[in-house]
Amino acid sequence: MASFWTRALLTGAFSLVLSTPVSGAFAEDLSPQTRADLDESMRGEALAHATYRLYAEQARQEGLPSVADLFDRTADTELGEHFKEEATLAGTVGTTEENLEKAIAGERYESESMYPAFAERAEESGDAEAARVFSHNAEDEAGHARAFEEALEQLP
Repeated sequence: MASFWTRALLTGAFSLVLSTPVSGAFAEDLSPQTRADLDESMRGEALAHATYRLYAEQARQEGLPSVADLFDRTADTELGEHFKEEATLAGTVGTTEENLEKAIAGERYESESMYPAFAERAEESGDAEAARVFSHNAEDEAGHARAFEEALEQLP
């Protein structure tokens, strides 16, 4: 069974980015199944990258630099090779204007819908620390949306 954080990543704003196709060399030729498979594999690669970075930090704190380096190298491959190649196939990256618009939509979703709902459910379940984290994250994501909006307004 997937962990809570895995389920959280597999839902939400990441889907907004991946479900908004941008014309790319291959994107328009992908079957719906291949697009769904890319969506799932990109989520896994992104989660592995983030998780391995945390594992590397922990290994460093425990005085295990060679293990930390292993996690860092693997994280680099997950993002810089696997995710990047899959994102290229999916046509994930567009123009800066398109990318800002998608980022704004994702950050708004997280700040206005996803995190508030998570915080409410956590509070109702008696998970006060999780509710606090979700509420804090909602505020951060709203700030990210505002920053992206300002950047979008500054484009030539």
